Amino acid sequence: MWINTNGRNNLEAYAGLLDTQVDYEYVKGRLASRNEVLNDFEKNIKRWPIRSYSVKGNQFTWADLGDKATISFSMDYHYSDLSGRQAKGVTNINLLVRRSGGGWVISSYKETVDRKRNDKKGM
Repeated sequence: MWINTNGRNNLEAYAGLLDTQVDYEYVKGRLASRNEVLNDFEKNIKRWPIRSYSVKGNQFTWADLGDKATISFSMDYHYSDLSGRQAKGVTNINLLVRRSGGGWVISSYKETVDRKRNDKKGM
């Protein structure tokens, strides 16, 4: 679900996947509010409106912890903007999800990224 939502640039759909507080990679030293995470996603979408993802090898690691679970996977990403600038690379995602109202919400989002950037100006 997260991967499909990510490719559609739909912030409302993102919001439904996030816990109210998230241990978020890009907010250090404290939990981030859902709105802080959404604002960060929105900045990335505005910078790179054309986005595609491909899970590497369709391999997910899932560890069931009862009312929580960890999910890990790697994916190739390719971003571009309308001027032709591009960014691509590999991201390794580690999520902690918890049961909430019959579904799951993301309570921790951690990633490491290997970026390769290419734009018309050279880099």
